[in-house]
Amino acid sequence: MAQRLVKVNALWMYIPFCGGTWVRSALAAAGVETEEAVQPDGNEAWHGLARQFVGEFDRKVVFVRHPLKWYESYYVRFRALSTGEPERSTAEPLTRVKRFLPFGCLQKYCHQDFDHFISNCIERQPGFVSRMYEWYAGPPGGAGVDYVGRQENLAENFLDVMDKLGYELDREVVRSCPPVNVREPVTVEWNETLKAELLRRERPALDRFFANGDLSVLERPQ
Repeated sequence: MAQRLVKVNALWMYIPFCGGTWVRSALAAAGVETEEAVQPDGNEAWHGLARQFVGEFDRKVVFVRHPLKWYESYYVRFRALSTGEPERSTAEPLTRVKRFLPFGCLQKYCHQDFDHFISNCIERQPGFVSRMYEWYAGPPGGAGVDYVGRQENLAENFLDVMDKLGYELDREVVRSCPPVNVREPVTVEWNETLKAELLRRERPALDRFFANGDLSVLERPQ
């Protein structure tokens, strides 16, 4: 699922539930030349990490999402799949896909009850989202990625990243790209005690990517 932006040799990696399908559709709508990043065996890895792909890249991009919203989105997806709802996507089909699921370790802890699911995550995989974001963005202080956007400000962060990469896009075309992979709303009620504990466990991601409420693009976040 990761893509190389041909003109600038940039790798755009897609963390699950962080707007990647929309970004793919926006790149296509804007006429940006891309190619699928491939692994040494020729496969296109879903949600692959930079080190899994062939070649060197001049710049790297990734989007993240507030940890609370990430867990909510994951839970909603699990609920939908467990009730037989088909996967929804308007993106073009990929070929030669080899699935890499960074959230695979959470699958055995899924539960229809949201509180039970969150309790499992806290107990069995504390700070999972913070760790996963580091897999893509690199550890604090490391080389990591050049640009980090936020799913919460998807279109504007996308345009900002593309400006920084040297593209001149039709901004209204991008802004008019419809949401994708949108499911029927599911009301998620947070237990305040669990919420506070989860936020404590996810402090690394919060401090690094959501410290001051500013949702502009981060450059080489430390």
